[in-house]
Amino acid sequence: MQFRLYWLCFIGRLVFGLGGESLTVGQNYYTTRWFDGKILSLAFGIVLAFSRIGSSINFAVTPTLASIGVPFSVWFGTMMCLVSLTACIYLTFMDWYGDARIQKSSGPKEVISVKHVAQFPVQAWIIFLICVFFYISVFTFYTVASDIMQHTGEKYTDEKATFFLFIPNFVAIPASPTFGMLNDRKGRSLIALTVACAMQIVAHFIFLGMTVGSINISPYFIMVWIGVGYSLFAANIWPLLSFVIREALTGTGYGMMTSIQNAGLAIFPLLIGAIQGADSIKDSNLKYIIPIIIFICCAGVALALTILLWVIDNRLTGGVLNGTGKIKRDYKEKLNADY
Repeated sequence: MQFRLYWLCFIGRLVFGLGGESLTVGQNYYTTRWFDGKILSLAFGIVLAFSRIGSSINFAVTPTLASIGVPFSVWFGTMMCLVSLTACIYLTFMDWYGDARIQKSSGPKEVISVKHVAQFPVQAWIIFLICVFFYISVFTFYTVASDIMQHTGEKYTDEKATFFLFIPNFVAIPASPTFGMLNDRKGRSLIALTVACAMQIVAHFIFLGMTVGSINISPYFIMVWIGVGYSLFAANIWPLLSFVIREALTGTGYGMMTSIQNAGLAIFPLLIGAIQGADSIKDSNLKYIIPIIIFICCAGVALALTILLWVIDNRLTGGVLNGTGKIKRDYKEKLNADY
């Protein structure tokens, strides 16, 4: 904001997007590289918890920063990025330090290319689709939820509607590691994903009832419910991918998963914005009802794909993806040994 140049803004957003999403891919790969399968879900849960801590702090400090001014806010964000960069440099050193102490194979190192994407098993592609449809039903919902709560039902103030959106992130802080630990010990990843998708469908149906005035319940309870469902889903879906593709393709797999997720999160807000701006409905309650129906459908697709993955996993592996962390780790070792 110091220089009001469109081209500079465009380049900045491009670099921001490349850095942010690359960081997510690298973070996921780093987690799978250094945490054993017996505790992998817990590790992912802790990573997700810290991510939600950042989101919660963002919700809390954004109004204060905005009152000071946009340039100050941007420079504050820049300082936070420098803190992140420092942590990345430290992790790079730790990765090198640990790698130097691992006995390496004497065989030639496999060179990974785009063509290896074709080697992803069907389970991986289903996981990609489950992830994108579920996240659309959560994160795209966040983009319109405040507006819906302000103009339908109880018609909450902007401050209160924004507070409600803070709740799922806060719930996820303790819930994500807890669900990750339970998954490592007890397994049942696909059951957890099924429950999470069903919880999201129920939440949106209740929200739909609140929008049309047939249900009168505080959004507080719905947002807590969504936070629990999101935590259950995230703590199980992200570790799952590493158990269906071989180790050499893990980074590529998480890159593809993140890419497909972001494609959905880019397209659906535009779609919903176009629907809400249509002349035939922009002045009616349908501009709020139709997006919620879309979210219900997306969560329903995620649920159907989870059931499909359950069936395929039972047929191909005997149900490994519902096993404990140790069972999935043993299967991953066998998968790597076959190559």
